Amino acid sequence: MKNRIIRILTIVIALNLFSIVVEPISLYAIEEDAIQDSDSLTQAFVKDLYQEILGRKADEKGLVYWNDRLVTKQNSAAEVVYAFFNSHEAINANWSDEEFIERCYKTILRREADPTGKAYWLNQLAKVMSRNAILKGFIDSNEFTQLCDTYGLERGTIQISASDYIQKDKIEAFVSSLYMNILGRIAEDDGLQYWLNQIMNAPSPKEAAIEAVTKGFLYSQEFLNRIKDEATFVDICYKTFLGRNGEERGKAYWLAQLKSGKSRAEVIRGFAQSNEFNAILESYGLMK
Repeated sequence: MKNRIIRILTIVIALNLFSIVVEPISLYAIEEDAIQDSDSLTQAFVKDLYQEILGRKADEKGLVYWNDRLVTKQNSAAEVVYAFFNSHEAINANWSDEEFIERCYKTILRREADPTGKAYWLNQLAKVMSRNAILKGFIDSNEFTQLCDTYGLERGTIQISASDYIQKDKIEAFVSSLYMNILGRIAEDDGLQYWLNQIMNAPSPKEAAIEAVTKGFLYSQEFLNRIKDEATFVDICYKTFLGRNGEERGKAYWLAQLKSGKSRAEVIRGFAQSNEFNAILESYGLMK
């Protein structure tokens, strides 16, 4: 009888010891699965950004990079969304305002735009807000917060400046003036929309506007084919940068500079740095 009791106790002790040994292994396996699930969710989030914003599948290098930034919390979900919308690939897509708003709905809220909401955002975009200001509105929404919770991501937010609340009609007037003063014609719809996007969605709309003139219009093939003589070039610089016709003494000075070997680029830089041009930019709401 004693031997039977001893054997039973031995079995019970052995089972208890076994359970102690295997329990941590079981918990570790669950923890590992949770990590993999979390990583998988983050990758799914990034893949959706590629598809909805850039219209393509994620490349492996980009997927790994953005997944790591989110998992290690180097960037919030808001910052990653902002980066995608402001990438060269997205900006060069040259979306219409309607296309931009639709992408905000599909990417950030994961649904189709409702007519009332879409009309509201289009009106804001047309009058007082840049695309980044609109983007912030979507990112700070309860719907995006809930989406981030679903993916286990920190939502975060994005910082924008006062220049993101600018009047689109003023920027449009500025770009239209460049077409007329530099190219001598009315802007085509696609070109006008392209330059509006370049200026309004830039970190510094003012700097983007300066580059539109100094590195865009005045170096376009259309302008170079149209303007051959230096006198006409100087006249156009006056109208573009100073908003007026040149006085004889001033025109003579710039023509002498060109004749002495200064390049057009140097002349353009001289006009662009003038107080008069800065005042013109500010009149169009381009402060920063």
